[in-house]
Amino acid sequence: MKTEGLFTTHVKTVKFQEYNKPIKLWFLADVHANSKNHSRTLFDSFLQEASQNDYQHIFLSLGDSLDTCSDSERMSFKSMSFHDDTEETIEEVISRHTDEYIQKVSPVLGGKTIGVLGGNHWWKFEDSTTTEMRIARGLKAPYLGDACFLSLILQYRDTSFTH
Repeated sequence: MKTEGLFTTHVKTVKFQEYNKPIKLWFLADVHANSKNHSRTLFDSFLQEASQNDYQHIFLSLGDSLDTCSDSERMSFKSMSFHDDTEETIEEVISRHTDEYIQKVSPVLGGKTIGVLGGNHWWKFEDSTTTEMRIARGLKAPYLGDACFLSLILQYRDTSFTH
């Protein structure tokens, strides 16, 4: 599997308001939202559960949010010579899929996602961003690269008490 090869380190502080109220950390991996095999019903039920206010929810996306292109598919695209209009059409379709995913998940994950990792099903756009980079931006989360060291600090309100 070929990736962009980016390794990052991040420290993320998450504030919490109550000691007796659990924090749910959700991991999203291999959602492949635009795939024919994506379970929309199951994913919608996840979004419904994660939108409940019973707990404080935080999310970490582990990549492959979309089922865009694998490494071998990206290599095939690079080796082909497409007409400019065809390249633009491909970018527009993938950009639309990316925007649709962001619109669907941002009401639940937006501002609560502590990071977005790459994966192996991504597209590199003309502006050098990838699908996962755009998803991170849309969720107001840092893009963590293909691998990362993430230190999570839980901070009680605006005090100096951390865990």
